[in-house]
Amino acid sequence: MVNPVHELPISEADARVFVTVAELGSFTSAATLHAMSPSGVSKAITRLETALGVRLLARTTRSLHLTDEGMAFHERAARAFALLAEAADEAAARAQQVAGTVRVG
Repeated sequence: MVNPVHELPISEADARVFVTVAELGSFTSAATLHAMSPSGVSKAITRLETALGVRLLARTTRSLHLTDEGMAFHERAARAFALLAEAADEAAARAQQVAGTVRVG
């Protein structure tokens, strides 16, 4: 059973796609990076906006920019993913450290 404290009210994958779109400013570039189609990226953003109940991106045929809510969400989500990556790096580094008793005879 999953601890409800660790469940997210949104899809982590959709949030990662959003962070990439926000940083690259392009659905097409994000699609390439995530090995998705641009329409798949659009659907991920729509799912995330629906789950959050806010518009994160203002889109037109020629431009894309973050809404105020999108800027705030991007800042925190990007920081959360960076902290998670840092925690994984630290855990992996500790696993590579030599441990145990050394006896010299």
